[in-house]
Amino acid sequence: MTDPELLELYERRFSTDPDPWGFETSPYEQAKRAATVEACEPRTRRRRTLELGAANGVLAEDLAAFSDEIFAIEAVEAAATLARDRLAGLPGAHVVHGLIPGDVPAGPYDLVVASEILYYLDQPSYTQTLAALPSWLGEGGRLVAVHWRPAGPERPRTAQDVHDDLRSLAALVPVAAHATDDYLLDILERP
Repeated sequence: MTDPELLELYERRFSTDPDPWGFETSPYEQAKRAATVEACEPRTRRRRTLELGAANGVLAEDLAAFSDEIFAIEAVEAAATLARDRLAGLPGAHVVHGLIPGDVPAGPYDLVVASEILYYLDQPSYTQTLAALPSWLGEGGRLVAVHWRPAGPERPRTAQDVHDDLRSLAALVPVAAHATDDYLLDILERP
């Protein structure tokens, strides 16, 4: 997320409500998170995991359960603080307050998760992120991307645009895809 007005709006939201989208209570969010975690193969231990757009850390907490080290990056300071508080007792959990792609900690990662984040990036950040994704993944690394399908004025592109672009990356191999009326989920791997 790079739009200053949107960052300010989300800063206010997370400052007044620690869970503005109901990550812990919404049936949609719970079902999407369960599908996302399953796509990450939670029975496979990950050395290093990267979550792009951590929000309040609910998904990062799930990912930490099967990751030796997890880096969760979040552009909204209030959300990053909530994520940091949530993950405080977990060994190997790091929350980075910063922008994608410039502030992403150096890889390689075994697992990269992008949940409802890539369609928020401005065009330069989006282009740079797509170019960087393969280098963030180590050999055999997995990318799990999931995005809400309905269009929104605050997002410069749709979920379909993002997932089409991800599937067109020559350095990544599509492994599986899942679509509901609400979201698209793709799994890609670096050979």
